[in-house]
Order: sequence, then structure tokens, then C-alpha cells
Amino acid sequence: MHRDTITVGVFADQSADVICSLVREGTIGMIQLHGSEDSEYIDVLRRDTGVKIVKAFTVRSAEDILAAESSEADIAMLDSGGGTGVTFDWSLARGIRRSFFLAGGLTAGNIAEAVRTVRPYAVDVSSGIETDGIKDRGKIREFMRMVRHTDGEKRT
Repeated sequence: MHRDTITVGVFADQSADVICSLVREGTIGMIQLHGSEDSEYIDVLRRDTGVKIVKAFTVRSAEDILAAESSEADIAMLDSGGGTGVTFDWSLARGIRRSFFLAGGLTAGNIAEAVRTVRPYAVDVSSGIETDGIKDRGKIREFMRMVRHTDGEKRT
């Protein structure tokens, strides 16, 4: 692994003690939360680990965007939730007032529109670059080509 690579642990409602021990052991260098973790829980992780924390929010309404904006996490991830491969209504995220990761249903066919619509800090893709449940080199290349092309466009 490259020395600048940060290993991210992905958790849903896991014991804070387990996560903290993985950070202390050097197994992970960033935490990504996908459960019902609240501000108090995030504060404990921050105090006990000092690493960056990403909190995923399933977006179904403007209230979900407000929750993401007010999160104690270092980074919010806006997702459609559940690994369904379906997008959420990106227009809900247009006015968000913090940097965020965009996830949920992203593919080479829709990533340009997603980036143009919400200008995320980063994108998170999984099933959108797979064929029959296996990462597909061609889909990965095309996805990255579309992200780089769109990211290089003049921002308005």
C-alpha cells in the first residue's frame, strides 16, 4: 500500500471501543459511519482517536440535508442509502453549506450531471463500477474519465 494511503473503516452502529482500538492499532486511519451514530458518539470518537470522521446521511428530504449540515462529523456523506444503486434527488443538496461526499447510484452515465448539479468535494462509488458484483476495470476507467472531465469544466 502507498504510504499516503489512508485506510477507512466503515461501520454501522459499532461499539466506539472497537473503532477506537482499530485506530490505536493502526488498522484504520479514518472512520466512516453509516448507522444511527449521534453527536455525542462522534465526540467520543474524535476525543479518543483524533482521526477524521465521515458520517453518512440518507437523503430523502431537505431535513436530511439540514442534519448533514449540522453534524459534528468532519465530513458529511450524502447517500441514497442501503446500497440500492439508486440516486437521491440531487437538487436537495444544491444549497448545502459544507463540503460533502456524494454517494448512491453513481455511474459513468450520471456522474457528470451529479458533479454539475451539486459540486461535491468527493464522490463515493461502488456498484456503479461493477459487472456481476465484481469491480470492472473498464467501468472504473470510464467513471474516472467522466469525473476528471467534469471537474475540469469552468465552475459557474
